[in-house]
Order: sequence, then structure tokens, then C-alpha cells
Amino acid sequence: MYSGVHKFDNVPSIVNKNRRSFFPNITDEEYNTICKENTEWLEHSSGASIIKYLNNFKQKYKNLKINTRHFLRWQDSIIYSIILNDNEKCNPETIKQICKKYKVYVVSNSSIKHIKYYMNKLNLKFKWFKKVYSNRFFDYDPTKEHYYKKIIDAENIEPSEACVIGDSIENDLQPAKELNIPTYFIDDASKLDSLIKRIINNN
Repeated sequence: MYSGVHKFDNVPSIVNKNRRSFFPNITDEEYNTICKENTEWLEHSSGASIIKYLNNFKQKYKNLKINTRHFLRWQDSIIYSIILNDNEKCNPETIKQICKKYKVYVVSNSSIKHIKYYMNKLNLKFKWFKKVYSNRFFDYDPTKEHYYKKIIDAENIEPSEACVIGDSIENDLQPAKELNIPTYFIDDASKLDSLIKRIINNN
């Protein structure tokens, strides 16, 4: 619903300021050891990446009390500072009309608080959507696949009767492909109108 080369430029700084708090049950010495042995993890700031590293650390450092709960609690409490480009936003009227005609779901790796805040910024209404899911990155499946499966089952439809639109092949589209749901990649939100029209005309 929004895009832009610099949209996440502010995210690394806020994550880095709080990164230590994701490990409240270990000592500073233990935390420094983790960082020294896994320097690449300090370069990642997306929720999905952080969860992936925390789950890896749980296995690698089994003697330490590491879990994903503290990161998720922190993420639920904050709103990431996203840089919105006025030229790369979706058309709210298009979204409104699509939600009236079709059952539209949102499945996001962001918190509900964050989603509501930016929907308001984009002149979108939370109530337009059939349901909005915030990924809880469960141990049994940290991806969005089980959310897509839940939607398919709830609507009592075949995977081919649904579609997933997303700007991340790994986070949005690949989980849908695992269920044989048609997928559409978009990296410019201003082109969402034309993509939706193309999807509808082809079905």
C-alpha cells in the first residue's frame, strides 16, 4: 500500500537502539558474545529477520533463556517511522471499492498498532478489510503460510480462487506459492490500481 526506495531508512536506527532489550534474560557478557559470534545479525532490522535470528540463537545457545516474546512485545508497543513518498501510495478509493466487492484480507509482519497508524496516514479504513492479521511468528510456522491457509479454509475456497499481492517475494509471495495460491509482485504502490484491474480482467 506504500512503497519507495527509502521507506525503511529510519527503521535500523530504532531497532539498533533497542536490540539489547530483546535479550532481557541474559547478561551483557553473554549478549556481547552472541554479537561477536554473529556479527551479521546486527545488520538486520526487519521483524521477520530478527525473529529468524532469535530462533537460531535459541538453538545455538540452548543454555541461555532466549525467545521471541520480548521482541514481539516491543514491536507491538511502537510505531516504526516509515518514510512515505506521496508519489508511491495506493489509491484509497480503489482499496475501498475492492473491499466492497471482494473479501480482502491484510496479512502483515507489522503490529496492529503500526498497521492502524499507517492506514490512517494513507486514508484507509481498518474496517474496510474482512480481517487484518499481524504475524505472531509462531514456532510451528513463523511465515504467513498458515494465515493464508486459515483464510482459504474460512472462505471455503480453492487456493486458485484467491490471490496474494505483496512487495516481498520471501515474506509475502513464497508462503502463498507453497499453497498454490496465485501471487502478484508489486514494488510501486501507485501501480496497484492497474495491477488489480489486470487481475480482475484475467479471472
